[in-house]
Amino acid sequence: MRGLVDCRQARPLDRDWWTGVFWALDWLEQRLYCETAELKYRLHTALLDYALPEKSFDHHWDQAQALQHLITNAKLPWLKIEAGGGRPWIASMAETWKAVFGDPKDPEVASKIEATAAALRSRAAKPRENGNARARR
Repeated sequence: MRGLVDCRQARPLDRDWWTGVFWALDWLEQRLYCETAELKYRLHTALLDYALPEKSFDHHWDQAQALQHLITNAKLPWLKIEAGGGRPWIASMAETWKAVFGDPKDPEVASKIEATAAALRSRAAKPRENGNARARR
């Protein structure tokens, strides 16, 4: 039981000991419930691929969203977080992006995106120093 209840120190006739055992097992159940939901969430997100047929994508997206909402409510019940949207919500975000930055299908916008990605890749490829480089000078 992950070391939560030490049966060597059991006091079966003590109500306080049983209350502690109840709290420990209740916490363990909640934790295992979240771990199981997180595994299901990882499975659905691993299967997400924009090349999937719309019905399959929507199924995995909706399942991942529902599990994310469930996990959040189980771990942080005091937060009131609404579930995210589906494909219409994603399409709305894509349209907003296009309105601000331009359509990625436009060759000029696509070249700007590629230039940005190349700059980020080259920056990520540079070795980094640990610590404060100025202090060593």
